[in-house]
Amino acid sequence: MNPTKPVNTAKVTICGEELVLKGQESEEYMQSIAQEVSLRMERLRAMYPTMVRHRLAVLAAIYLADELAKLRQEYSRVLDAAKEAR
Repeated sequence: MNPTKPVNTAKVTICGEELVLKGQESEEYMQSIAQEVSLRMERLRAMYPTMVRHRLAVLAAIYLADELAKLRQEYSRVLDAAKEAR
């Protein structure tokens, strides 16, 4: 975190649990991120209705990390292609 930037807070609900997030991003951004996490967890809850919340959260984190890794690989390929095209 950048100590010169103000800290914002956002009240969010993720998978039925209310939380307060603090960060340097806007409240709207934090809300949208929380909404995405909640959506992922709710989808998993529909698939695994007996799974406890903390395991849903870990599984959602694994799926999101996998998606991020794949997007980073694709981004790297796009950058390499753009460098070669120069």
